[in-house]
Amino acid sequence: MSLKKDTGIVLHAKVFSDSDVIFTLLGESQAKARYVVKGIKKSKRRPILACEQGSQIRIDYYHHLHREVYNIKELHLINRFEVAKKGYDGFLLVSYLCDLVQAFLPDGDVYQRCYKILHAAFSYLQAEQYLPILLPFFKVRLLAEIGLISQEFFCHSCGIPVLEMAEPAVHLEAWNFEITCSNCNAPPNNHIHILHLLDILFQSKYKTLLTHPVPLPVIIELDRALNTYIQAYLNRHIKSHALLYQTLGNSYELYR
Repeated sequence: MSLKKDTGIVLHAKVFSDSDVIFTLLGESQAKARYVVKGIKKSKRRPILACEQGSQIRIDYYHHLHREVYNIKELHLINRFEVAKKGYDGFLLVSYLCDLVQAFLPDGDVYQRCYKILHAAFSYLQAEQYLPILLPFFKVRLLAEIGLISQEFFCHSCGIPVLEMAEPAVHLEAWNFEITCSNCNAPPNNHIHILHLLDILFQSKYKTLLTHPVPLPVIIELDRALNTYIQAYLNRHIKSHALLYQTLGNSYELYR
């Protein structure tokens, strides 16, 4: 047994035995893992908000080999991201982003880049810099980081780089993100605008997108394609998906 420290973001939490909480932490330097805090609901010293989904915390914990859940010695709340969570829709969005990360990243490995992606998204929400493009931007960065989608756009049949075609016409199959160019098969719908937006999301920082608006219909079309891919890959919907998109409506706006 050894005493270790980490900073991370709570992805999921569950209360049990009346006063104990078990939560999953996406660590900044240690592996994604589950932890138990005993008696926290009755504690006057330990903040219960530190166990809230989407909170950034610092922990001291006892590391045991071959254990799946580690005991917390101390924990401190760094940032609850209370502005990001303001209102029902804000809390839903934070929950949805946590649920996405929780669904894709198995416990036991270190995901420093994914931690930075999630922390950056919460920081922009905390600064009230939400735009509808944040949803596809976050998903594209996360899926690319874990190797599920490529930053290069080649026809899966002939292998040509489709963005370099003189008059590109392509079809993007949403469930597997395969691209087919018009030389191989005439596309029922030309999705070149989606690929151009994907390329922008790969090449640009989010703060750049704040001053370079993208048409909302293109954002929504890409986001729906990503949702189709995510559902097909996971073989299920993200837990908070339906509630979030029902709340956002067709405008993808947060009404705070």
